[in-house]
Amino acid sequence: MRSGTITIEEYERLKGAAVSRELAADRWRCEEAMRLWIRLRDEVDDAIAGRNRDRYRRLLRTAGRLRARITRRWGRLAPQPSARLGELRIEAWPGPLTTK
Repeated sequence: MRSGTITIEEYERLKGAAVSRELAADRWRCEEAMRLWIRLRDEVDDAIAGRNRDRYRRLLRTAGRLRARITRRWGRLAPQPSARLGELRIEAWPGPLTTK
């Protein structure tokens, strides 16, 4: 094997070792909420790209509830993760959101 390369067999072994660890229920729920946040941010990006203000507003309402869910679940983790929870921000609508 050359330096800096990995074989398929080594990759499968490493991937299997990483997946075999199961998360505790509270950590799994926190991870699930974080995955939802990532999907929501993608949806917000699509709404902005499509200039869909109504969809953007609805996603912002959902973002507030999801942000609270993530913060609540992160705070309940025991033991606390070594990394702190960063800011959960949504990209702002370019220009005024209201129509005249």
